[in-house]
Amino acid sequence: MRRVNDMVVRVVRVVRVVVVVMVVMVMTIAYLGLSGCKKENEPANIQPVAFFKVAPVLGNTTTIFQFDADSATKQGTRDNPVLVRWDWDSDGIWDRMYSTGGKITHRFFKPGSYTVIMEASTIDGNRDTMAISIDVPRGYSAPRANFTMTPDSANITTEFLFDASPTKDDEDSLDQLEFRWDLDGDKKWDTEFSKTTTITHKYSDNYNYLVQLEARDPQQMTSIKTDTLIVTRLNDLIVPVVSHECWPCTVEDTVHFDASKTSYTGKPDAKLLYSWDLGNDNLWEETLSESPYFNKKIGQEGKKALRLRVTDEQGLYMDCMDTVELFPFNSAPVTILTVGNKIGNPKSKILLHTLGSSDRDDSIMDLMAHWDINNDGIWESEYDGLKEIYVTFPAPGKYPVTVSLTDPKNKTSTDTDTVWIVEGSHETGILKDQRGNWIPKYYGTVKVGNRWWMQSNLRFFPDGKTDLWKGTYYNNNATLGDRYGVLYPHKATYSTQPKACPDGWHVATMEEWQQLMTDLGQDSIVARLIEGGRSEMHIILSGQKDTRFSGLGQSTNIWTSSVNRTGQAFAWYIDPVRKQNRSAIVGKSYWFPIRCIKDE
Repeated sequence: MRRVNDMVVRVVRVVRVVVVVMVVMVMTIAYLGLSGCKKENEPANIQPVAFFKVAPVLGNTTTIFQFDADSATKQGTRDNPVLVRWDWDSDGIWDRMYSTGGKITHRFFKPGSYTVIMEASTIDGNRDTMAISIDVPRGYSAPRANFTMTPDSANITTEFLFDASPTKDDEDSLDQLEFRWDLDGDKKWDTEFSKTTTITHKYSDNYNYLVQLEARDPQQMTSIKTDTLIVTRLNDLIVPVVSHECWPCTVEDTVHFDASKTSYTGKPDAKLLYSWDLGNDNLWEETLSESPYFNKKIGQEGKKALRLRVTDEQGLYMDCMDTVELFPFNSAPVTILTVGNKIGNPKSKILLHTLGSSDRDDSIMDLMAHWDINNDGIWESEYDGLKEIYVTFPAPGKYPVTVSLTDPKNKTSTDTDTVWIVEGSHETGILKDQRGNWIPKYYGTVKVGNRWWMQSNLRFFPDGKTDLWKGTYYNNNATLGDRYGVLYPHKATYSTQPKACPDGWHVATMEEWQQLMTDLGQDSIVARLIEGGRSEMHIILSGQKDTRFSGLGQSTNIWTSSVNRTGQAFAWYIDPVRKQNRSAIVGKSYWFPIRCIKDE
């Protein structure tokens, strides 16, 4: 009887397919005949024909059925699509709402006879439905084994709880399932099948254990779940602390390591043992000592790691690390050469100094300085011992300058920088800005007309006590600061607490920039204003910042302290490509460099 019914269903489906094809052909012919009469952009009037297929034809409660209504949705157009929706059990409630997707899957979890209804509809309300009956007998699937471990990591004193209650089965309840466990990953079951969902276990050794649960249902179908349990010998109640005394430490020193401040939380009188691994190579120099002190002459230059392990009476422990750096018995100085004004003319006095240099073993006062001004490998005897000198260079060019510092034990180091001498005849000088650091910032200065100007961009940062305004380096890259200076918000141009420029100097006004160009005359052309030009202003193309950084090496706007009647800010704009040298009205959200001019 069942086979007869299946044959009837198949015949009905074939008839439906033939009818669908004929209807589609008729609709196509009708559409072609009427298309010439349709108004432009008017959606086609579609009468959808509902049709779908199901695969597999036969299944049970474990089957995922594939429903395909593509032939229905493809009848639509972009302006008037065909949508489909589904009712899986013909109860009058649509289980899946309208969609242009023709393919969908569904699983019937309960056995029974189902009539699946699909409705095809256009947006203007034309509809058609199709129904297919499906008999779904009981099927059986394996349980989905799952479990939790509490805790999922602990030491060997811990009793772990394993719970299989998260296991699920589509046909059977939890109390119908059985479980067995492999608790140590040796591929041997440690328990027999049982309906008990929980088990406890304590491990005797630290290891990463592979824990397996096998779940079995009444139909003898099974599945396995595996997870990793970390069992350690760590005791986080132990708080190890280690330090060493010498600083700096040399290869001649015996280093004294001290773990006496180690503690055991809640047990101040706990007996603790100390193990020491110099080099952190698992080769322990001393193990399980009752003394918290370890003394060692390392005798090897460089950084050395030390691992301390503190162990309690149960054999549980905690580790901590220390690093000691060993220096030679005498190390060379650290030489830093600073050029106060890196660009000048043949009359400029160039400042060279070694402020900021240091020596680990000796006072900076005990270091001997030597200078090679001409880069000829010969020290200039007239400057011997001087850590700050002023030098003039007779002709334009670039001059490498080298300084060496030598300590009393004849250890030496050097540093080199370059001085650039350009053609020019202006009077030049040096501005010393002592604010914010014991090592001053230096700026070359040039006199144009009767006013003194800075030859480089301001590099001043207010100290941490104020947040009224702060500058930033281009791209937040501090290595660009010495060359391009600092980019500042507009607030820096008028702030008095703190003031941007050093005492006796101020942010130039627009009128002062205009007077500068008048005083320069022919030297105010862009090519002579930029770095190395005859104006000796040495304008550098330092870019800008707004929502992002831009323009480095291409152009620059330099803040003035002037605003117009409506409060808009002025900057001085220089662009070699566009040959622009003029004032500009700019938004106050920008960040530009600053040049200072000396007060009259």
